[in-house]
Amino acid sequence: MRIVDARQYTPTTKWIYAEGVSTETKPTAGLVTGSIFYELDTGRRLKFEAETGKWYSGNEGGGESFEKGMVSVLKSLNFSLWAEKEKHIPPKDVNLYDYDGTVLYAYSAQEFLALSDFPALPAHAGLTAQGWNWQLATAKTYVENYGVCEIGASYITEDGKTRAVIEIGEPEGLTVYLKFQQSAANAVSIDWGDGSEAETTTGTTAAATSHTYAAAGRYVIALTVADGATMKIGNNGAYQGGFIGQGNNWTGRSVLKALYIGAQVPEISTQGLWCQTNLKEVTIPEGVTVLGSRSIETCIKLKACVIPRGVTVLPDFLFRCDYSLEVLCIPDTVVTFNSVCQTCVNLARVTIPEGVSSIGGGAFIRCFSAEIINLPNSIYTLGASAFESCYSLLEIRVSEHVTAIPNKFARQCHNLRKCELHSGITSIGAQAFSGNFGLGEFEIPDTVTSIGDFAFLYNDGTIIFHVRPTTPPVIEPTAFTATNVSMTFLVPYSADHSVLNAYLAATGWASKGDQIEEEEAPAV
Repeated sequence: MRIVDARQYTPTTKWIYAEGVSTETKPTAGLVTGSIFYELDTGRRLKFEAETGKWYSGNEGGGESFEKGMVSVLKSLNFSLWAEKEKHIPPKDVNLYDYDGTVLYAYSAQEFLALSDFPALPAHAGLTAQGWNWQLATAKTYVENYGVCEIGASYITEDGKTRAVIEIGEPEGLTVYLKFQQSAANAVSIDWGDGSEAETTTGTTAAATSHTYAAAGRYVIALTVADGATMKIGNNGAYQGGFIGQGNNWTGRSVLKALYIGAQVPEISTQGLWCQTNLKEVTIPEGVTVLGSRSIETCIKLKACVIPRGVTVLPDFLFRCDYSLEVLCIPDTVVTFNSVCQTCVNLARVTIPEGVSSIGGGAFIRCFSAEIINLPNSIYTLGASAFESCYSLLEIRVSEHVTAIPNKFARQCHNLRKCELHSGITSIGAQAFSGNFGLGEFEIPDTVTSIGDFAFLYNDGTIIFHVRPTTPPVIEPTAFTATNVSMTFLVPYSADHSVLNAYLAATGWASKGDQIEEEEAPAV
């Protein structure tokens, strides 16, 4: 017997196994005489008779008893297979995710670089795998340079239809509103999933329609786009522009549970999936190339999102307040990364592709769980508060092209242990590193000329600041307020002690005279 899928059902159902499948009930469709199932909780062997459409067990219809000893073996095997299926694969340097955030494959950097091809994608009913959202060659180059990468799987529906799984209840009424854009009037056929006739609607830039169901329940809405036409998710409204809702004002009344996007859908428009607070699962296929501002904002139950290849811009507030988001796979085609992930409190790992030149202000603010956010050398500018309140972040790597550390850059990154600033940086903004208790040592590059207000406020754990400029940077009086009283500022050695004396006399530095020391003379 080959057991492919195994799961435990409620005490009122039986475990029934056939070749390659498990089910709670004895199926009849597609079976022929002699098809055999086993009930594991009774030990009976069941044989199907096509002429009568009935199942026989024991001595009925020539059936035979199933040896009890084999039952315990199969039960043990079932538990083993189910445990293996559910086992969490811990992430490594390079991780390949399914659309729902499941880690499918995890590699060390060395293991990944040894691959000659990407591994196979899993099969999902109703979906067709399109591939991974990084090219292998691009991913290998990235891993060679940075040692990490997060990669995701893209899928499209098998028949090209966009399917929305909804669940409606009596308290809010039974009317569901649907908003989208279509390239021509009546180009989108809507099957509401309750046996009613399919409908179309007029309007292009702001098509809207509604449907009233006879009873509460779970329904699958299928949208078919006519040949040569396109549909965009949401109607691009500044307010209430979302895709599906219950009641005319559906804030807080999201009925959308899952969304599987099909063909001829190039865009999720501005606020297209905004405030879909019950959305747990989404597949975005290759073919979607535009994600509008706030298009997936406040989807508080969404745990994973794989962005497909072809998307180049991640706009402001794209995933803001997606509290459950744990996995975000950004494709290697993205070149613009704005204020994308604010308050994604469960997001742990993010790879920013090579080619992104700037990180927007507040891009990762309040991403409390973020541990690894890799920034490539292509980045030239960093926005204010880019990593503010990333409590779990251990290390920040700043691109060699960045010349200014902005205000509140890594404020309150309590567990930050390392942030190397390269020569070429000229300024450190206000509160840039305030509240970072874990920085034991910190190096201020020799090119820094100014340090802002409260830049290192409450850095109680910092023992040594290596201050490399030979000319004292201009600092605000509060730059090092409430730092470790035993902290030492080590300034460059000069044979005549002129550098040390310059610091001791400089405004803002003079008050720290007892803490300023000279580096040891270089060995001769």
